[in-house]
Amino acid sequence: MAKHNKQSWEREEGLVVGVDLGDQYSQLCVLSGDGEIRHEVRVRTTSGELQRWFSSVGPAMVVMEAGSHSPWVSRLLEQLGHRVIVADPRQLRLISHSNSKNDRNDARSLARIAAAMPELLHVVRHRSAEAQQDLMVIRARARLVEARTKLWCSLRGLAKSLGRRLPRRVTREALGNGAGCWNRCIRPSKTWRSAFSNTTPSCASWNASIRRRCGYSRLPEWAR
Repeated sequence: MAKHNKQSWEREEGLVVGVDLGDQYSQLCVLSGDGEIRHEVRVRTTSGELQRWFSSVGPAMVVMEAGSHSPWVSRLLEQLGHRVIVADPRQLRLISHSNSKNDRNDARSLARIAAAMPELLHVVRHRSAEAQQDLMVIRARARLVEARTKLWCSLRGLAKSLGRRLPRRVTREALGNGAGCWNRCIRPSKTWRSAFSNTTPSCASWNASIRRRCGYSRLPEWAR
């Protein structure tokens, strides 16, 4: 395939760019309006590199598969004036079940499908940046509560082997410096106790953050 000078195509109309997003690098394939491959390049998957490259290209249709990076990348490219299509990878068996699957071929396939058969692309609508941030706070709190619950269940199991029983639900008072029953029986596990104790104020911090974001006066009982 003949190499094309970027300056000869970057302002053409009707460009279609297929983007195979990767964690470190992304593969790009540019098709002209008549379906000819005009340029192929591999760029780092960072906001700076993607903004620099796409800023030098005229308004184009950009297609990518939904994934970890597609929410922020799609928002960035839309801000640069491009039309962005995020496709559901589960519906693109032509790519996911290909016998010659690699980054370069995937980028080419995305561009060709978008140019010739866009109806095959099942479009995914991402949340807004604000909604994504709110969801991140809620999920982070959920992971912290999950870790705290697993630690407490493990400590209860260790205590049973010593003939002790810890309460089913831990309270901040139980984690105080008082010499309670549970404090004595897990004294050999100071590292666990320290790790567990640190999660309680962290959960309270996440609760306050969620209240501020969502405007709730208090969390519902099931979310505590």
